[in-house]
Amino acid sequence: MVSTDLVSLEDSVHLNNVAEATNVYPDWILVPSSAATERKSLVFASGEYPDVMGIFNAGDIAQYGPLGIIRDIKDYLKTYATQLVKFVPEETWLQFEDENGCIYFIPTIYGNRGESPDATTKGNYYMNKAWMDKLGCDVPETVDEFYDVLVAIRDGDPNENGEKDEIPLAFIIWGGPLAALPTFYGFFGRIGDYYVEEDGTVVDGRLYPEHKEGVKFLQKCYKEGLLDKELFSLDTTSFRAKGAAEPHIYGYCWGYSAAYFMSDEKADEMYEPMPLLTNPNGEKLYIYANSNPSGVAKQLIVTSACEYPELVIRWADYLYQPEVTLETNWGPMEMRFGKNDKGQLIKYEDTTHPTLIPSGYDSFIAFRNGNQLQQLPRIYGPLVNKYLEEEFNYFPNKSVEIRQLEEAELIWAPYAVTEFPPVIATAKEQEDLSFYNTDVSKLYGETLTGWIIGTADIDAEWDSFIEQMYAYGAQEVLDIKQAQADRYFAELNK
Repeated sequence: MVSTDLVSLEDSVHLNNVAEATNVYPDWILVPSSAATERKSLVFASGEYPDVMGIFNAGDIAQYGPLGIIRDIKDYLKTYATQLVKFVPEETWLQFEDENGCIYFIPTIYGNRGESPDATTKGNYYMNKAWMDKLGCDVPETVDEFYDVLVAIRDGDPNENGEKDEIPLAFIIWGGPLAALPTFYGFFGRIGDYYVEEDGTVVDGRLYPEHKEGVKFLQKCYKEGLLDKELFSLDTTSFRAKGAAEPHIYGYCWGYSAAYFMSDEKADEMYEPMPLLTNPNGEKLYIYANSNPSGVAKQLIVTSACEYPELVIRWADYLYQPEVTLETNWGPMEMRFGKNDKGQLIKYEDTTHPTLIPSGYDSFIAFRNGNQLQQLPRIYGPLVNKYLEEEFNYFPNKSVEIRQLEEAELIWAPYAVTEFPPVIATAKEQEDLSFYNTDVSKLYGETLTGWIIGTADIDAEWDSFIEQMYAYGAQEVLDIKQAQADRYFAELNK
Protein backbone atom coordinates (compact mmCIF):
# COMPACT_ATOMS: atom_id res chain seq x y z
CA MET A 1 0.00 0.00 0.00
CA VAL A 2 1.47 3.33 -1.11
CA SER A 3 0.29 6.91 -1.24
CA THR A 4 0.41 8.31 -4.76
CA ASP A 5 -1.58 10.36 -7.22
CA LEU A 6 -0.88 7.83 -9.98
CA VAL A 7 -4.05 6.11 -11.14
CA SER A 8 -2.45 2.79 -12.05
CA LEU A 9 0.91 1.04 -12.12
CA GLU A 10 -0.04 -1.60 -14.66
CA ASP A 11 1.75 0.22 -17.48
CA SER A 12 4.77 1.30 -15.44
CA VAL A 13 7.75 0.34 -17.59
CA HIS A 14 10.12 0.53 -14.64
CA LEU A 15 8.05 -1.55 -12.22
CA ASN A 16 7.32 -4.14 -14.88
CA ASN A 17 11.06 -4.42 -15.52
CA VAL A 18 11.69 -4.82 -11.79
CA ALA A 19 9.03 -7.52 -11.56
CA GLU A 20 10.54 -9.47 -14.42
CA ALA A 21 14.04 -9.18 -13.00
CA THR A 22 13.04 -10.29 -9.49
CA ASN A 23 10.12 -12.60 -10.37
CA VAL A 24 8.16 -10.69 -7.71
CA TYR A 25 4.84 -9.20 -8.80
CA PRO A 26 3.40 -7.01 -6.02
CA ASP A 27 -0.32 -6.38 -5.85
CA TRP A 28 -0.18 -2.61 -5.46
CA ILE A 29 -2.82 -0.81 -3.41
CA LEU A 30 -2.77 2.83 -4.47
CA VAL A 31 -4.14 5.40 -2.05
CA PRO A 32 -4.64 9.01 -3.20
CA SER A 33 -2.29 11.37 -1.38
CA SER A 34 -5.20 13.40 -0.06
CA ALA A 35 -6.66 10.31 1.63
CA ALA A 36 -3.44 8.76 2.93
CA THR A 37 -3.72 9.80 6.59
CA GLU A 38 -7.32 8.66 6.91
CA ARG A 39 -6.67 5.37 5.11
CA LYS A 40 -3.65 4.63 7.30
CA SER A 41 -5.70 5.16 10.46
CA LEU A 42 -8.39 2.81 9.18
CA VAL A 43 -5.83 0.13 8.35
CA PHE A 44 -4.20 0.20 11.79
CA ALA A 45 -7.60 0.25 13.49
CA SER A 46 -8.93 -2.66 11.45
CA GLY A 47 -6.13 -5.11 12.19
CA GLU A 48 -6.10 -6.10 8.51
CA TYR A 49 -2.76 -4.97 7.22
CA PRO A 50 -1.15 -5.14 3.79
CA ASP A 51 2.17 -6.98 3.73
CA VAL A 52 4.10 -3.77 3.03
CA MET A 53 3.09 -0.14 3.61
CA GLY A 54 4.54 3.13 2.44
CA ILE A 55 2.05 5.18 4.47
CA PHE A 56 3.40 5.68 8.00
CA ASN A 57 5.38 8.07 10.17
CA ALA A 58 7.80 7.99 13.09
CA GLY A 59 4.91 7.90 15.56
CA ASP A 60 3.51 4.77 13.93
CA ILE A 61 6.90 3.08 14.21
CA ALA A 62 7.17 3.97 17.89
CA GLN A 63 3.63 2.77 18.60
CA TYR A 64 3.26 -0.33 16.46
CA GLY A 65 6.85 -1.57 16.24
CA PRO A 66 7.16 -2.83 19.84
CA LEU A 67 3.69 -4.40 19.49
CA GLY A 68 4.90 -6.53 16.58
CA ILE A 69 2.39 -5.02 14.13
CA ILE A 70 5.35 -3.52 12.28
CA ARG A 71 8.09 -6.13 11.93
CA ASP A 72 11.63 -5.71 13.22
CA ILE A 73 13.56 -6.38 10.00
CA LYS A 74 17.10 -5.72 11.22
CA ASP A 75 18.30 -9.29 10.76
CA TYR A 76 16.67 -9.49 7.33
CA LEU A 77 18.38 -6.26 6.23
CA LYS A 78 21.76 -7.39 7.53
CA THR A 79 21.39 -10.75 5.77
CA TYR A 80 19.57 -10.02 2.52
CA ALA A 81 20.00 -6.29 1.81
CA THR A 82 23.48 -6.82 0.39
CA GLN A 83 23.60 -3.39 -1.25
CA LEU A 84 22.91 -1.65 2.06
CA VAL A 85 25.66 -3.65 3.71
CA LYS A 86 28.00 -2.88 0.82
CA PHE A 87 27.48 0.86 0.54
CA VAL A 88 26.11 2.21 3.83
CA PRO A 89 28.53 3.00 6.70
CA GLU A 90 27.84 1.89 10.24
CA GLU A 91 27.08 5.37 11.55
CA THR A 92 24.25 5.63 9.05
CA TRP A 93 22.81 2.31 10.23
CA LEU A 94 22.38 3.96 13.62
CA GLN A 95 19.76 6.18 12.00
CA PHE A 96 17.72 3.03 11.32
CA GLU A 97 17.70 1.64 14.86
CA ASP A 98 15.47 2.44 17.81
CA GLU A 99 16.67 2.44 21.44
CA ASN A 100 16.51 -1.37 21.53
CA GLY A 101 18.50 -1.84 18.35
CA CYS A 102 15.43 -2.79 16.29
CA ILE A 103 14.87 -1.60 12.72
CA TYR A 104 11.26 -1.14 11.73
CA PHE A 105 11.50 0.36 8.23
CA ILE A 106 13.11 -0.18 4.85
CA PRO A 107 15.19 2.96 4.24
CA THR A 108 16.13 5.13 1.32
CA ILE A 109 19.64 6.55 1.55
CA TYR A 110 20.17 9.85 -0.22
CA GLY A 111 23.02 12.24 -0.89
CA ASN A 112 23.84 14.89 1.64
CA ARG A 113 26.04 17.94 2.19
CA GLY A 114 26.55 19.34 -1.28
CA GLU A 115 24.70 16.56 -3.07
CA SER A 116 21.10 17.21 -2.04
CA PRO A 117 19.29 20.41 -1.09
CA ASP A 118 17.27 18.31 1.37
CA ALA A 119 20.39 18.19 3.51
CA THR A 120 20.69 21.92 3.89
CA THR A 121 17.15 23.22 4.13
CA LYS A 122 17.77 24.81 7.51
CA GLY A 123 19.64 27.46 5.57
CA ASN A 124 20.32 27.40 1.83
CA TYR A 125 21.29 31.02 1.32
CA TYR A 126 21.90 32.54 -2.11
CA MET A 127 22.75 36.09 -3.19
CA ASN A 128 22.03 37.82 -6.48
CA LYS A 129 25.65 38.51 -7.33
CA ALA A 130 24.74 39.94 -10.74
CA TRP A 131 22.69 42.67 -9.10
CA MET A 132 25.36 43.32 -6.48
CA ASP A 133 28.00 43.77 -9.19
CA LYS A 134 25.70 46.09 -11.12
CA LEU A 135 25.15 48.20 -8.00
CA GLY A 136 28.82 48.18 -7.04
CA CYS A 137 28.17 46.30 -3.80
CA ASP A 138 30.85 44.18 -2.15
CA VAL A 139 29.90 40.81 -0.66
CA PRO A 140 28.84 41.68 2.91
CA GLU A 141 30.75 40.28 5.84
CA THR A 142 28.64 41.61 8.74
CA VAL A 143 24.95 42.19 9.44
CA ASP A 144 25.39 45.96 9.00
CA GLU A 145 26.99 45.49 5.60
CA PHE A 146 24.25 43.02 4.66
CA TYR A 147 21.62 45.63 5.56
CA ASP A 148 23.36 48.18 3.36
CA VAL A 149 23.27 45.81 0.39
CA LEU A 150 19.54 45.18 0.91
CA VAL A 151 18.94 48.93 0.87
CA ALA A 152 21.01 49.29 -2.29
CA ILE A 153 18.89 46.62 -4.02
CA ARG A 154 15.66 48.28 -2.90
CA ASP A 155 16.69 51.73 -4.09
CA GLY A 156 18.94 50.97 -7.04
CA ASP A 157 16.54 49.48 -9.66
CA PRO A 158 18.90 46.61 -10.57
CA ASN A 159 16.27 44.98 -12.82
CA GLU A 160 16.22 48.26 -14.77
CA ASN A 161 12.48 48.51 -15.32
CA GLY A 162 12.12 51.93 -13.74
CA GLU A 163 9.94 50.59 -10.95
CA LYS A 164 10.61 49.94 -7.30
CA ASP A 165 9.47 46.30 -7.48
CA GLU A 166 12.67 44.53 -6.38
CA ILE A 167 12.43 42.32 -3.28
CA PRO A 168 15.84 42.51 -1.59
CA LEU A 169 15.25 39.50 0.70
CA ALA A 170 12.86 36.60 0.20
CA PHE A 171 12.72 33.18 1.79
CA ILE A 172 10.36 30.25 1.91
CA ILE A 173 10.46 26.51 2.50
CA TRP A 174 7.91 23.72 2.76
CA GLY A 175 7.75 23.94 6.55
CA GLY A 176 6.93 27.65 6.30
CA PRO A 177 9.19 30.70 6.01
CA LEU A 178 10.53 30.44 9.57
CA ALA A 179 11.96 27.00 8.78
CA ALA A 180 14.53 28.58 6.44
CA LEU A 181 16.08 30.73 9.16
CA PRO A 182 18.05 28.67 11.74
CA THR A 183 21.41 29.66 10.25
CA PHE A 184 20.31 33.29 9.84
CA TYR A 185 20.13 33.65 13.62
CA GLY A 186 23.73 32.49 13.75
CA PHE A 187 24.58 35.86 12.17
CA PHE A 188 23.59 37.34 15.53
CA GLY A 189 25.48 34.87 17.71
CA ARG A 190 23.49 31.64 18.08
CA ILE A 191 21.87 29.11 15.74
CA GLY A 192 18.07 29.29 15.95
CA ASP A 193 17.37 25.59 16.38
CA TYR A 194 18.30 22.54 18.46
CA TYR A 195 22.00 21.73 18.35
CA VAL A 196 24.65 20.08 20.54
CA GLU A 197 27.48 21.95 22.26
CA GLU A 198 30.99 20.51 22.63
CA ASP A 199 30.22 19.12 26.09
CA GLY A 200 27.20 17.22 24.75
CA THR A 201 24.55 19.65 26.03
CA VAL A 202 21.51 20.01 23.79
CA VAL A 203 20.56 23.66 23.26
CA ASP A 204 17.45 25.31 21.88
CA GLY A 205 18.90 28.47 20.37
CA ARG A 206 15.48 30.06 20.06
CA LEU A 207 15.41 30.70 23.81
CA TYR A 208 18.43 33.05 23.90
CA PRO A 209 18.77 36.83 23.50
CA GLU A 210 20.71 36.43 20.25
CA HIS A 211 17.53 35.09 18.70
CA LYS A 212 15.69 38.23 19.70
CA GLU A 213 18.21 40.38 17.83
CA GLY A 214 17.63 38.38 14.66
CA VAL A 215 13.86 38.79 14.93
CA LYS A 216 14.26 42.54 15.47
CA PHE A 217 16.37 42.71 12.30
CA LEU A 218 13.64 40.93 10.31
CA GLN A 219 10.99 43.27 11.72
CA LYS A 220 13.09 46.24 10.63
CA CYS A 221 13.54 44.77 7.14
CA TYR A 222 9.81 44.13 6.79
CA LYS A 223 8.93 47.66 7.90
CA GLU A 224 11.42 49.22 5.48
CA GLY A 225 10.39 47.18 2.44
CA LEU A 226 13.52 45.05 2.40
CA LEU A 227 11.66 41.81 3.09
CA ASP A 228 8.96 40.26 0.92
CA LYS A 229 5.61 41.69 2.05
CA GLU A 230 3.91 38.43 0.99
CA LEU A 231 6.29 36.38 3.09
CA PHE A 232 3.64 34.65 5.21
CA SER A 233 0.93 34.36 2.57
CA LEU A 234 2.82 32.69 -0.28
CA ASP A 235 2.89 28.96 -0.81
CA THR A 236 5.78 27.30 -2.63
CA THR A 237 4.01 27.37 -5.99
CA SER A 238 3.33 31.11 -5.76
CA PHE A 239 6.88 31.79 -4.59
CA ARG A 240 8.30 29.93 -7.58
CA ALA A 241 5.95 31.74 -9.94
CA LYS A 242 7.28 35.08 -8.71
CA GLY A 243 10.82 33.81 -9.16
CA ALA A 244 10.14 32.82 -12.78
CA ALA A 245 8.42 36.07 -13.71
CA GLU A 246 9.97 38.87 -15.75
CA PRO A 247 11.45 41.22 -14.85
CA HIS A 248 13.28 39.38 -12.11
CA ILE A 249 12.53 40.69 -8.60
CA TYR A 250 14.44 38.57 -6.05
CA GLY A 251 17.70 39.75 -4.50
CA TYR A 252 18.76 37.39 -1.73
CA CYS A 253 16.83 34.12 -1.97
CA TRP A 254 16.85 31.73 0.98
CA GLY A 255 15.48 28.20 1.23
CA TYR A 256 16.09 24.98 -0.74
CA SER A 257 17.92 26.19 -3.88
CA ALA A 258 18.02 29.19 -6.19
CA ALA A 259 17.51 26.97 -9.23
CA TYR A 260 14.36 25.45 -7.78
CA PHE A 261 12.84 28.82 -6.96
CA MET A 262 13.37 30.40 -10.36
CA SER A 263 15.17 28.53 -13.15
CA ASP A 264 18.52 26.95 -13.89
CA GLU A 265 19.32 29.80 -16.26
CA LYS A 266 18.62 32.58 -13.77
CA ALA A 267 20.32 30.75 -10.93
CA ASP A 268 23.43 30.14 -13.04
CA GLU A 269 23.62 33.64 -14.46
CA MET A 270 22.73 35.67 -11.38
CA TYR A 271 23.19 33.75 -8.12
CA GLU A 272 25.98 32.44 -5.93
CA PRO A 273 25.96 30.79 -2.48
CA MET A 274 26.01 33.47 0.20
CA PRO A 275 29.10 33.51 2.45
CA LEU A 276 28.23 33.43 6.14
CA LEU A 277 28.15 36.71 8.02
CA THR A 278 30.45 37.19 11.00
CA ASN A 279 28.42 37.56 14.19
CA PRO A 280 29.17 39.97 17.08
CA ASN A 281 31.29 37.26 18.73
CA GLY A 282 33.58 37.15 15.72
CA GLU A 283 32.23 33.72 14.69
CA LYS A 284 30.56 32.24 11.64
CA LEU A 285 27.91 29.59 12.28
CA TYR A 286 25.93 27.19 10.10
CA ILE A 287 23.56 24.27 10.69
CA TYR A 288 22.72 21.46 8.29
CA ALA A 289 19.50 19.48 8.34
CA ASN A 290 21.14 16.12 8.92
CA SER A 291 24.05 15.26 11.20
CA ASN A 292 25.23 12.32 9.13
CA PRO A 293 27.18 12.28 5.84
CA SER A 294 24.19 10.49 4.31
CA GLY A 295 20.52 11.19 4.92
CA VAL A 296 17.88 8.57 5.62
CA ALA A 297 14.24 8.48 4.57
CA LYS A 298 11.81 5.96 6.05
CA GLN A 299 10.47 4.37 2.88
CA LEU A 300 8.46 1.21 3.65
CA ILE A 301 7.39 -0.92 6.60
CA VAL A 302 6.77 -4.67 6.68
CA THR A 303 3.75 -5.65 8.76
CA SER A 304 2.92 -8.75 10.78
CA ALA A 305 0.66 -9.85 7.91
CA CYS A 306 3.69 -10.52 5.72
CA GLU A 307 4.53 -14.22 5.66
CA TYR A 308 7.72 -13.81 3.63
CA PRO A 309 9.72 -10.80 4.84
CA GLU A 310 12.86 -12.32 3.31
CA LEU A 311 11.23 -12.01 -0.11
CA VAL A 312 10.39 -8.33 0.50
CA ILE A 313 13.96 -7.51 1.50
CA ARG A 314 15.43 -9.39 -1.47
CA TRP A 315 13.10 -7.41 -3.73
CA ALA A 316 14.19 -4.17 -2.02
CA ASP A 317 17.83 -5.17 -2.43
CA TYR A 318 17.38 -5.32 -6.18
CA LEU A 319 16.04 -1.78 -6.05
CA TYR A 320 19.03 -0.71 -3.95
CA GLN A 321 21.40 -1.42 -6.82
CA PRO A 322 22.65 2.07 -7.77
CA GLU A 323 21.94 1.52 -11.45
CA VAL A 324 18.35 0.56 -10.63
CA THR A 325 18.06 3.62 -8.39
CA LEU A 326 18.97 5.71 -11.44
CA GLU A 327 15.92 4.24 -13.16
CA THR A 328 13.69 4.84 -10.15
CA ASN A 329 14.81 8.45 -9.97
CA TRP A 330 14.89 9.33 -13.65
CA GLY A 331 13.16 6.73 -15.80
CA PRO A 332 13.71 3.28 -17.34
CA MET A 333 17.15 2.51 -18.72
CA GLU A 334 16.05 1.96 -22.30
CA MET A 335 13.98 5.15 -22.30
CA ARG A 336 15.99 7.59 -20.19
CA PHE A 337 19.57 6.33 -20.50
CA GLY A 338 21.87 5.39 -23.32
CA LYS A 339 25.54 5.34 -24.36
CA ASN A 340 27.50 8.26 -25.77
CA ASP A 341 30.31 8.02 -28.32
CA LYS A 342 32.78 7.35 -25.48
CA GLY A 343 30.77 4.39 -24.29
CA GLN A 344 29.65 6.20 -21.16
CA LEU A 345 26.19 5.79 -19.70
CA ILE A 346 24.34 9.08 -20.10
CA LYS A 347 20.96 10.41 -19.07
CA TYR A 348 18.98 11.69 -22.02
CA GLU A 349 17.47 15.15 -21.78
CA ASP A 350 14.14 16.04 -23.36
CA THR A 351 15.68 18.77 -25.47
CA THR A 352 18.35 16.57 -27.03
CA HIS A 353 16.33 13.37 -27.52
CA PRO A 354 12.75 14.44 -28.34
CA THR A 355 12.03 11.07 -29.96
CA LEU A 356 12.11 9.55 -26.48
CA ILE A 357 9.06 11.52 -25.42
CA PRO A 358 6.19 9.00 -25.40
CA SER A 359 3.15 9.72 -27.50
CA GLY A 360 0.59 11.89 -25.77
CA TYR A 361 3.09 13.75 -23.59
CA ASP A 362 4.86 17.05 -24.18
CA SER A 363 7.95 15.99 -22.23
CA PHE A 364 9.53 12.92 -20.74
CA ILE A 365 9.20 14.49 -17.30
CA ALA A 366 5.43 14.65 -17.78
CA PHE A 367 5.44 10.97 -18.75
CA ARG A 368 7.59 10.02 -15.78
CA ASN A 369 5.45 11.97 -13.34
CA GLY A 370 2.35 10.24 -14.66
CA ASN A 371 3.68 6.68 -14.77
CA GLN A 372 6.63 6.22 -12.45
CA LEU A 373 6.44 5.41 -8.74
CA GLN A 374 9.37 6.89 -6.86
CA GLN A 375 8.34 5.87 -3.33
CA LEU A 376 10.71 2.92 -3.53
CA PRO A 377 13.89 1.94 -1.63
CA ARG A 378 16.93 3.62 -3.18
CA ILE A 379 20.59 4.48 -2.60
CA TYR A 380 21.91 7.54 -4.37
CA GLY A 381 24.48 10.27 -3.96
CA PRO A 382 28.12 10.21 -2.79
CA LEU A 383 27.94 6.67 -1.40
CA VAL A 384 27.44 5.15 -4.84
CA ASN A 385 28.88 7.68 -7.30
CA LYS A 386 32.27 5.98 -7.47
CA TYR A 387 30.61 2.62 -8.12
CA LEU A 388 28.57 4.08 -10.97
CA GLU A 389 31.69 5.60 -12.46
CA GLU A 390 33.70 2.36 -12.25
CA GLU A 391 30.99 -0.06 -13.30
CA PHE A 392 29.00 2.00 -15.79
CA ASN A 393 31.23 4.91 -16.79
CA TYR A 394 28.41 7.08 -15.49
CA PHE A 395 29.43 10.68 -14.92
CA PRO A 396 26.18 12.60 -14.53
CA ASN A 397 25.97 16.14 -15.79
CA LYS A 398 25.65 18.12 -12.59
CA SER A 399 22.72 20.46 -12.47
CA VAL A 400 23.11 24.11 -11.54
CA GLU A 401 21.50 23.22 -8.23
CA ILE A 402 24.07 20.54 -7.39
CA ARG A 403 27.03 22.60 -8.60
CA GLN A 404 25.97 25.50 -6.38
CA LEU A 405 25.41 23.19 -3.44
CA GLU A 406 28.91 21.80 -3.85
CA GLU A 407 30.28 25.34 -3.89
CA ALA A 408 28.22 26.15 -0.81
CA GLU A 409 29.56 23.08 0.98
CA LEU A 410 33.07 24.49 0.78
CA ILE A 411 31.86 27.80 2.19
CA TRP A 412 29.50 26.62 4.95
CA ALA A 413 30.77 23.27 6.21
CA PRO A 414 33.79 24.56 8.16
CA TYR A 415 31.43 26.50 10.42
CA ALA A 416 28.78 23.87 11.00
CA VAL A 417 27.62 23.22 14.56
CA THR A 418 26.85 19.71 15.76
CA GLU A 419 23.21 19.16 14.94
CA PHE A 420 20.76 17.26 17.04
CA PRO A 421 21.29 13.64 15.98
CA PRO A 422 18.79 11.59 13.95
CA VAL A 423 17.17 9.53 16.71
CA ILE A 424 14.36 6.99 16.50
CA ALA A 425 12.11 8.06 19.38
CA THR A 426 10.52 5.67 21.86
CA ALA A 427 6.74 5.56 21.98
CA LYS A 428 6.76 7.59 25.21
CA GLU A 429 9.16 10.15 23.77
CA GLN A 430 7.08 10.43 20.63
CA GLU A 431 3.92 10.95 22.66
CA ASP A 432 5.50 13.55 24.95
CA LEU A 433 7.21 15.43 22.13
CA SER A 434 3.97 15.59 20.20
CA PHE A 435 2.15 16.87 23.29
CA TYR A 436 4.62 19.62 24.14
CA ASN A 437 5.71 20.60 20.65
CA THR A 438 2.16 21.22 19.50
CA ASP A 439 1.85 24.16 21.89
CA VAL A 440 5.49 25.27 21.81
CA SER A 441 5.62 25.36 18.00
CA LYS A 442 2.27 27.15 17.75
CA LEU A 443 3.33 29.80 20.26
CA TYR A 444 6.70 30.28 18.58
CA GLY A 445 5.34 30.50 15.06
CA GLU A 446 2.45 32.83 15.84
CA THR A 447 4.56 35.12 18.04
CA LEU A 448 7.43 35.51 15.60
CA THR A 449 5.13 36.00 12.63
CA GLY A 450 3.29 38.73 14.50
CA TRP A 451 6.52 40.39 15.56
CA ILE A 452 8.08 40.37 12.09
CA ILE A 453 5.10 41.87 10.24
CA GLY A 454 3.93 44.04 13.16
CA THR A 455 5.12 46.95 15.24
CA ALA A 456 5.50 45.31 18.66
CA ASP A 457 8.32 46.29 21.00
CA ILE A 458 10.14 42.96 20.90
CA ASP A 459 12.55 43.97 23.67
CA ALA A 460 9.62 44.68 25.98
CA GLU A 461 7.82 41.42 25.16
CA TRP A 462 10.78 39.05 24.96
CA ASP A 463 11.00 37.94 28.59
CA SER A 464 7.28 37.21 28.71
CA PHE A 465 7.58 35.18 25.49
CA ILE A 466 10.42 33.08 26.91
CA GLU A 467 8.42 32.45 30.10
CA GLN A 468 5.53 31.24 27.95
CA MET A 469 7.81 28.96 25.93
CA TYR A 470 8.96 27.28 29.14
CA ALA A 471 5.42 27.17 30.51
CA TYR A 472 4.29 25.37 27.36
CA GLY A 473 7.01 22.72 27.66
CA ALA A 474 10.27 24.03 26.15
CA GLN A 475 12.31 22.56 29.01
CA GLU A 476 10.49 19.22 28.86
CA VAL A 477 11.31 19.00 25.14
CA LEU A 478 14.96 19.79 25.88
CA ASP A 479 15.10 17.10 28.55
CA ILE A 480 13.75 14.50 26.12
CA LYS A 481 16.16 15.56 23.40
CA GLN A 482 19.07 15.48 25.85
CA ALA A 483 18.25 11.88 26.76
CA GLN A 484 17.99 10.99 23.07
CA ALA A 485 21.31 12.64 22.23
CA ASP A 486 23.05 10.92 25.13
CA ARG A 487 21.70 7.59 23.94
CA TYR A 488 22.73 8.18 20.33
CA PHE A 489 26.28 9.35 21.01
CA ALA A 490 26.86 6.56 23.52
CA GLU A 491 25.96 4.04 20.84
CA LEU A 492 27.99 5.88 18.18
CA ASN A 493 31.10 5.95 20.35
CA LYS A 494 31.02 2.29 21.37
